[in-house]
Amino acid sequence: MCQEVLDKVAAKLPAFEWRSKFGTWLHGVVSNSALSTYRSLKHRPFILRDISQLTYAEIAEELEAPVGTVKSQVHDARQAIQELLG
Repeated sequence: MCQEVLDKVAAKLPAFEWRSKFGTWLHGVVSNSALSTYRSLKHRPFILRDISQLTYAEIAEELEAPVGTVKSQVHDARQAIQELLG
């Protein structure tokens, strides 16, 4: 993840306008990257279950998490999608 953040900082640096402090800008880039990674990890069990058709046990092994946690995460992701779809 550190390398990805450094790549994003390097890519976005030319757009930095120096109106704010560099540290504030950098914190924003790092925070957004962390949130993005968290969101993708949060929905990974759903993708593995409903799209890749893995069993809960297979997902638990892959993610090194208890089966109950995987079931809960899949449930939460399904609810979030349902809310988005209305």
